[in-house]
Amino acid sequence: MEKDHVQISLAQVQGWTRLACYAYGGMKKSLVERKETMGESPGMHRSGNIHFKTYLPLFVVVLFEPLGNVLVGKGMKSVGALNSWAPAALLDFFWRAFTTATIWLGIASLLTFFVAYMVVLSWADYSFVQPASAVSYGIVALLSFFLLHEVVKPLQRHGVSIISCGVLIVGNTAPRTTKRN
Repeated sequence: MEKDHVQISLAQVQGWTRLACYAYGGMKKSLVERKETMGESPGMHRSGNIHFKTYLPLFVVVLFEPLGNVLVGKGMKSVGALNSWAPAALLDFFWRAFTTATIWLGIASLLTFFVAYMVVLSWADYSFVQPASAVSYGIVALLSFFLLHEVVKPLQRHGVSIISCGVLIVGNTAPRTTKRN
């Protein structure tokens, strides 16, 4: 069976990048505008630097989660498949996996992601963080195409576009809507 190979043009990649940057910039701009036009609402925690301290780790989350996943994927492709569950084969497989630098870079990226994720969740609501971090799906598609040389099909590209539109909508909400105890 012949695979459907789809080439991604530089214009499409630039479009994805613009959309992701617009989504991130739109979230940042809308929050600044809201702060200027709205007063302090009861039950809403606002401080002068909540937006910066929320968006900086959110940016780290959006960057390092897909990077870590793609690096681990690339490393595992270089290790090869596990062909047997025999103890000697398992030991050899894990030895090859844990002596691969790409996998360790992926693990370091995922640890960075996890720390930033915990930090951002301490400052913002989960209902804001999870959808806002969905921009990483677009980054996964780009990294998969460029680093792993995988095919990104049109349906996948459309799905990433829809997710990015959702990020724009979520970006128009406040990072924290609950009272701190």
